[in-house]
Amino acid sequence: MNDDVVKKIVVFLGPTMSQDEAKQYLPMAHYFPPATCGDILYVLRLKPDVIVLIDGYFNDKPSVWHKELLFAIEEGVVVIGASSMGALRAAELDRYGMIGTGSIYKDYVTEKLQDDDEVTVLHRAAIHDYAPVTDAMVNIRSTLIKAVGEEVVSKKSGEAITAHFKNIFYAKRRLDQLSMDSFNDQAIKYDVNKLIKWLNEKGIIDQKKLDCIAAFQLVSSNAIDPICSRRTFGDVMTSQSIFFKTLQNRINCSAFPYYDHGLPSHEKIMSAARLYDSQYRLTQRMSYMLAVAHGLAINDKQTSGRTQKNQAVFLNINACQIKSCLKGCVSEPEIVKTLTALSRINSLIALTRNEMSHELEMETLLLLMKLSGNYCQYKCETSINRNDILKSFLQDDPEKHETLLITAILWRGISSKLTEYGIKVDDQSIKETSRHFRISYGLSNETRLSVWLDQHDMTNEDYRSLINFLAAFEYFIISFNISNLFELKAEASQHWFFYAMILGGLFKKTELMLCSNNERQRLIIHARDTLHAKGAQHYHSLGFFNEEDYVEFLSVLSTSLVGAILN
Repeated sequence: MNDDVVKKIVVFLGPTMSQDEAKQYLPMAHYFPPATCGDILYVLRLKPDVIVLIDGYFNDKPSVWHKELLFAIEEGVVVIGASSMGALRAAELDRYGMIGTGSIYKDYVTEKLQDDDEVTVLHRAAIHDYAPVTDAMVNIRSTLIKAVGEEVVSKKSGEAITAHFKNIFYAKRRLDQLSMDSFNDQAIKYDVNKLIKWLNEKGIIDQKKLDCIAAFQLVSSNAIDPICSRRTFGDVMTSQSIFFKTLQNRINCSAFPYYDHGLPSHEKIMSAARLYDSQYRLTQRMSYMLAVAHGLAINDKQTSGRTQKNQAVFLNINACQIKSCLKGCVSEPEIVKTLTALSRINSLIALTRNEMSHELEMETLLLLMKLSGNYCQYKCETSINRNDILKSFLQDDPEKHETLLITAILWRGISSKLTEYGIKVDDQSIKETSRHFRISYGLSNETRLSVWLDQHDMTNEDYRSLINFLAAFEYFIISFNISNLFELKAEASQHWFFYAMILGGLFKKTELMLCSNNERQRLIIHARDTLHAKGAQHYHSLGFFNEEDYVEFLSVLSTSLVGAILN
């Protein structure tokens, strides 16, 4: 692959090598933390030419899925794996086009290695550059093989020491804690003593880092032939299971999971929007609605011929306003694609509206206000009159009002289609939703539920409608089960959360916040204090953190999202 082809390289790196060291080999690459489930789909939004997977989470977070990597290959991205999670996934997927390199990858392919724990280590947090705390079993093996080769220890002793460390939990493996007391055989004890002295002089063989360097050298050598990364089984397509479609939809309806200065400006704005916590979540809910409404519109024969007629506006928002926000963030073809997608949704809404639609949409808007905690606030400030409440809400918080209004209109359009096809949520799901709702809102008994209903001017019938709405939203929208009913496909190139931020006004609001030091500082202090109250202070009081750990946690927090925005 020549320099003209490789324009963007993405690397997932953590405990195997520090980013500063990695930049000596690939200075122009974009570095991300160890990969978790969904991260490959996130970085596909950056349109990379090469993805290098080195490190990934195993234990405390969901691991990167095989189908994510296959989908990236299908999208024309060269995917390389080595050292750790990358070596594992490459050994499993090399027949489908993933490229593996390094001795660890080869040992997995030949089944000389089989267990995941061979490459797993315990490591520190991002602030410490994910520095490893324990030694990888593959590094211990390589070190002992060299020690045997240099006749520091006998082959028998080498095998015994290897077996000893293999029997230790990965989070406690440390070669520098090797002790003669762990063995009964005097000859092995003697060799262990020699090995400890040798290690003090020579150090451990870091095979994971050596393989990582090999992967970087492979990329920088421009020796990758894009043809070799294609599937070997012809036009095999990644199976669009409900789980994969749900994952794709979740990524399309979310901002990047971290704030990174290397991201494109619009991605940074979306990530920073998390500081507007409640509006961020409301906007995300709207983005899920957009995704499902678009899928239904594509599958609806009546909407296909009407998309161009409705392209001037989207739910009362001028297309020129949308286009001005998109300009500079995405290419011209993507702008056209976005406006076409919104036009399709507009057509679906237009088809499902009737003389009762406005009334139903206002009812849904009030319902959403009650769920988001805004109803009681404006009810107290104005009166119980519905129109007064809605008017005050619009004047006081136009962005949130617009977000909830669009969500209400989208929901009425989607629910109309569900009703048309006679689809509803089963009774068990409704009961489960009611249980979760009461737990979330602290409505542990009938008295508390009755008080809550009175505060929100709701009857028992209204409560049943609310629970039915939440159950349907969770089952059909969030879990994307509607895709099975209508054979909808989650489109990887549609950034629904980005569109929702533009439509609801959160994009402009966040962009202005990032340019305003006062507003930025206020939000950062609020986010920090909220996190402290809900997280660190709570666990500190329970004894989970000692004083030193607590101070370190606050330090980590200061360099996370809120800290990154300040820099």
